[in-house]
Amino acid sequence: MILPKVDDCIALFLGSSETYKMELMKEPGTYYLTKGWIECGGDALAVLNRQHEWTRHLDEKTAEWFAQEMVKNYTRLGLIDTGGYDINEFIAQKVASTFGQDLKL
Repeated sequence: MILPKVDDCIALFLGSSETYKMELMKEPGTYYLTKGWIECGGDALAVLNRQHEWTRHLDEKTAEWFAQEMVKNYTRLGLIDTGGYDINEFIAQKVASTFGQDLKL
């Protein structure tokens, strides 16, 4: 078993704790994304889109407040290229699917 000496998985994706700390100092409000995180619905847009699901347990105003609170301190999105996929193709596919168009690469 390998136990990396990092405080956060983002440090693993960025290559080291030092790189992560440098990025954190430079842009503390960064929401980091990977292809896997986006595909599992862990991105900030998914949080906002799930707001309607929370109305089963919360009133609409509280659900909206909760969603906004979860993303309010982020000022930058960082897509991490893990090298496990073609990042340009992935971005193109996400853009095409967002706009409901067939992707032609």
